Amino acid sequence: MKNFKLFFYTFTLLILFSSCTKDELTNSEKIVGKWKMTDFHGTTEATTSNSLMSITASSVQTGSNYNSFIDFTEGPNNYTITGSFNTHVTTTTVTVIGGETTTIVQEENFDSDDPADGTWAIEGDQITVTATNDQGEEESTTATIEELSDTTLTIKSLINTNTTVDGTTSTINAEFYQTYEKQ
Repeated sequence: MKNFKLFFYTFTLLILFSSCTKDELTNSEKIVGKWKMTDFHGTTEATTSNSLMSITASSVQTGSNYNSFIDFTEGPNNYTITGSFNTHVTTTTVTVIGGETTTIVQEENFDSDDPADGTWAIEGDQITVTATNDQGEEESTTATIEELSDTTLTIKSLINTNTTVDGTTSTINAEFYQTYEKQ
């Protein structure tokens, strides 16, 4: 009987110790640190229409020359964006007025070098950042964390708006992806 008890206790301890591993880090713990942007791309579809005309603008955005950083800290949860990157935008606009169609293709380049700071919060795979706009009002934006590992952070942002004023309806649908590498 003594051997059985010794075996039972030893077996139980082995199971307990072998099943104990380091807990997985939460997204809130993983995101803390400095991240460098390595990719930015997105698409936008905007339409405006009424009984007399319709305008559809589709654009594709791609980034380059990445020297942009975001630093997430905790206690409190703050973020700071510094640096810059370039964005190339190709827009195709189709206008239909009175049955006549006009198509215009435009290409533009922008420098994105606006520093920003504010607070952040994560719930599940959603990250919400809050910052103060130029009018002194707080604005919050929520995006989906597509990937968050020890080395890579990919965020997907969606914009979907639909408004109607005086018989004219405007819709904007956009999807943007930002990928960062931990420094």
